[in-house]
Amino acid sequence: TGSQNCRELAQALEALRERQASGEVSLGEMGVAIRKLLEEKPQEFQALRALDVALALAVPAACRAFAVWRPLEKPEDGLKELASWVKLCAALPDRARNGRNGAGGVTGSKSGEAFLRELCDAAVL
Repeated sequence: TGSQNCRELAQALEALRERQASGEVSLGEMGVAIRKLLEEKPQEFQALRALDVALALAVPAACRAFAVWRPLEKPEDGLKELASWVKLCAALPDRARNGRNGAGGVTGSKSGEAFLRELCDAAVL
């Protein structure tokens, strides 16, 4: 049922939060996990505003990743960490990606581009 699926999604997000808090999951791995949840439970993802939760989980991981990144020496390292998040945003429905969210948009009030910009801004500030 829908409520059971929402509970399962919330539990998966909580497990991911615990892994993130202990440093067990990289920014890239987290993006892959969030995308999988989006693909498995898109309606529940929207109902729980899970992309907002994903941003809250991703910022500390992004801070860790960007703190050790040496963009002049190895620019590809930081970009690899963001690749799964770009794929996640590409997996969002068109109207969510383009910022025209309505009842069917997955992101709530954020477009995919706005989400990535917010993640990067929060991680480097």
